Formats: sequence, structure tokens, C-alpha cells
Amino acid sequence: MKHKKLWIGVLLALTVLWTAFIFRNSLQTAEVSSQESGELTEIFRVSFSGITHHFVRKLAHFTEFFVLCILLWYDVLLICGRRTVWPLWICLAVSLLDECIQTLVPGRTGRLSDVILDMLGACAAFLILRGVGLLRRRRKQKNLRKEQKQKAGAYDG
Repeated sequence: MKHKKLWIGVLLALTVLWTAFIFRNSLQTAEVSSQESGELTEIFRVSFSGITHHFVRKLAHFTEFFVLCILLWYDVLLICGRRTVWPLWICLAVSLLDECIQTLVPGRTGRLSDVILDMLGACAAFLILRGVGLLRRRRKQKNLRKEQKQKAGAYDG
């Protein structure tokens, strides 16, 4: 129980820090934001020659919310003890707030297309985590059936 509380605290702290990182990026002026993503674009061009500045900016939206959804998934799982769609709703709320924040920053605008990209990242993470969970449960059920058959065979002989 003590370790569970520790994990909850660590995960919640990481989630808060990641959300703060997302909001920090939104609070940057258009000039600073463009400069940072431009530097990142140059780093990516070393490995991927045709990558564009626009693509890197959009990939950032997807990735930020992919990671946020993973963190929220485990937060909710540890706190509630079950898998729910709450991580997606929370990601949507953060994304909408993020875009509202951008409307207050000089040179920035809030865009519905960015909310959609954010949610695509969150949904991708959610679907991967659900898929992995389903595969694990199936494997566990298969192993249980196998053990039951082996036990039943031991009693017959």
C-alpha cells in the first residue's frame, strides 16, 4: 500500500509537470515558439531530410498529448483501480484550455485543428494502451485455462 501511494504521487507529479510543460509552450510568443520549433526542425533534418517546420510543429501537438494521455491513463488506473475514458476527457479539457491560453499570447491564435491533432495523439495512446491491456488479459485467460486443463488432467490420472 505504501508503494502504491508513492507511485501515485510520482505519477501525479509527472503529469502536473508535463501539463505545465504544455502550457509553458503555449505561453511563448509566436517568435519564441517559432524559433524553438525551428531549432527542433534542424535537428530532425539530420535524420529526415524532407521534414518541414510545419510538420514538426504539428508533430509536437500530437506527441505532447500522446504522452499526457499515457500519464493520465496510469494516474486513473492507480487511483480508481480500473481503466476508463477519463484520460481522454482530461486531455480534451487540457487541449481546449491550451488553445484558449494561446489566444491571450501576442502573435498566437487558438486553433480547432490543433485541438484535433492533440486529441489524435491522445486517442492513439489510449488505443495502444487498451490494445496492450486486451492482449495481456487474453494471454492471462489462456494461461489460466491451460493450468485448469493440466490440473484436471492430474486429477483424472
